[in-house]
Amino acid sequence: RRYYLGPLITRLSSNPITNHEYLKSYAHEDMHHLSELSGETVALDIMIGVQQYSLHEIPSKHDLKVTHERMTVQRLAGASSKILLSQLSDKQLVKALQDIKFASTKEHTTTNKDFLATQIKEIRNRGYAISYGERDTGALCVSVPILHYSLPVALSVVGPENRLQPHENAVLEALKTA
Repeated sequence: RRYYLGPLITRLSSNPITNHEYLKSYAHEDMHHLSELSGETVALDIMIGVQQYSLHEIPSKHDLKVTHERMTVQRLAGASSKILLSQLSDKQLVKALQDIKFASTKEHTTTNKDFLATQIKEIRNRGYAISYGERDTGALCVSVPILHYSLPVALSVVGPENRLQPHENAVLEALKTA
């Protein structure tokens, strides 16, 4: 009776990094391959509620790179966010779009919720998303869903538009294969 569960157990159980460690382990080899192929940042993101978390990231080998701090809540913008939203049911999507607040946006960020819903339905049919400068000006992101997981998950390659665009199709095919 001298030991009991304290508040730390809540922090550990609610930590997306801890809860999805096996997903990171399984994805690491494919992520490493994508990193070698593209030379750009490869990211594994998950959606919990309407918040996007970066689970794992392999930064680009280049000095100039697009990267996000680990375990931070990301803005819902760009290809990876749209892929995550595309994995929601229609009912969940309507609710999520009601709850989303577009706080900080770039010139190319979609802020019209009806237009965003239309884009997400197209992405569902296509099976991938590509964004140009929606989250970070000058960045290109190619993203695909990780299907049949308990929560929406996206696998993405992101880098400077001028460096990644010539290899966009090869990266997309490698993402689909992964």
